[in-house]
Amino acid sequence: VNAQIGQKVRFTMAQDNMIKIAFMIFMVPLLSIFAGLYIGSVSASYFDINGTAASFIGVLVFLSAAIFTVYSYDRKFRFNKKNYPRIMK
Repeated sequence: VNAQIGQKVRFTMAQDNMIKIAFMIFMVPLLSIFAGLYIGSVSASYFDINGTAASFIGVLVFLSAAIFTVYSYDRKFRFNKKNYPRIMK
């Protein structure tokens, strides 16, 4: 396409991964927070330690893992050329 600056163009983008991306960005960290709270409270009662501290540590561990997972997925998605927008006309 021989488009110049200021001209209007039409482009298309792959839509098949949008729900997966939205789930990864919003739901994985949220679910990891709840999982960390649950695992922390269960481990607090099992090891007989402070429940608030154990829940906080559980959230930190699970949220860190979720952020790493989302970051890794983002890097894989970003370097895939088929996910870039393409100019149609």
